[in-house]
Amino acid sequence: MSIAATAPGMQSIEIVRQFNSDVFNGRDYDRLAELQTEDYVQHGPMTGMELHGTDESVESMRNVPRRVLRSGSN
Repeated sequence: MSIAATAPGMQSIEIVRQFNSDVFNGRDYDRLAELQTEDYVQHGPMTGMELHGTDESVESMRNVPRRVLRSGSN
């Protein structure tokens, strides 16, 4: 049985869908507090550093459009 067919797997898929729909595409940053735990840590090239918890995640997401516009403007 695949992980997606298990109850926790399905919950994880739904959380990712809600994140993409509500937070990333819809820019409803308040939803982030409902979708991730406070001990969340994001690692990766998009942030350029580690992000710890909801507050740092929200701040980073709010600044994404500004960073994209700066890097893409000619």
